[in-house]
Amino acid sequence: MVKANPISSAYFFPCALIEDFTNAQLSSDTDVAEKNKWSTVSDTLATTSINDIYTKNNFRSLKVAYTASAARTVVRGVSGTDYDISSVNNPLGADPADFSSYDHLGMWIYSTLEHDDGEDILKLGYYYDGGSTFVSWNSSAEKDKWCWLDESIDLSNTDVSRFAYTIESTSAGDFYFNNLVAFKRSTSNVPVYDASDKGATTVATGTFDWSNGLGFALTGFSADNNTYNVSGLIFGTNYEKLVAQLRAMETKGLATSAPIRNPQPKCHSVQDFGYTKTYLFMTEVQGPGDTASKELYVEPVVIKKLTFNHQGGSPHIIPFSCTLVKYGGI
Repeated sequence: MVKANPISSAYFFPCALIEDFTNAQLSSDTDVAEKNKWSTVSDTLATTSINDIYTKNNFRSLKVAYTASAARTVVRGVSGTDYDISSVNNPLGADPADFSSYDHLGMWIYSTLEHDDGEDILKLGYYYDGGSTFVSWNSSAEKDKWCWLDESIDLSNTDVSRFAYTIESTSAGDFYFNNLVAFKRSTSNVPVYDASDKGATTVATGTFDWSNGLGFALTGFSADNNTYNVSGLIFGTNYEKLVAQLRAMETKGLATSAPIRNPQPKCHSVQDFGYTKTYLFMTEVQGPGDTASKELYVEPVVIKKLTFNHQGGSPHIIPFSCTLVKYGGI
């Protein structure tokens, strides 16, 4: 599948993939919490299952059959047990051993009901020792359509025990969710929207290292089941630092293995100090000659095969190309 497009905005945001759901596990009794597994925590009126039909980015989804008129919550983890950071595809490894490097949670949502921030409420968050932190989604999840929703949240609590997702509606229906990520929604060089509703912007950070985000102009884009091939233009006044930053964002010695019960290859690094640097690739593109229909791509990736084509005399615009491996973890 090839997507050709006029120049579009695109971003790399540092991220930790909490769950892609293809290999997710449900608790033995789905209303009893278990470590690293999903449950409804004693709520028998919400039924969970792993779904092979409503998929996103080739990953299976977590389905919640929702019963109306009360909040129903599904969780990953056990109350009072610190979250096992090694069970998360976290590019920072065990240092830090928490999610304080990130400031947003996001996921793909599919609903058989119209949901918004009024009568119908979707929430995402986590429990920690002594309390919980949740945010309401900042925009509607359209009926019968995959929608990406993210929102800022304080992830500085070091004793996270369970990530959780809550539905509350006056109507019953089915919900599917996919690709739950924690990420840092900021870049070194350009302002970005502060959440998926595009309600406000945050300024560029001016921090040029691999643990920060990067905005660029997407000039070419193609996709297959396992990779994206992109070309783009880096722009900004600190172009030398931006080039150095993008070079540092590439994972050196990236190796992939054949998928096992997974539609995407597993990734690891054999050279770059053990790091597999994962980023949330976000862009919206349109097909050739199609000015009306646009498709949003938001997916964790690993950057490899990075090349630059810097023309002399044009120091502030840097053409580059790279391959993005869709991230399936190790």
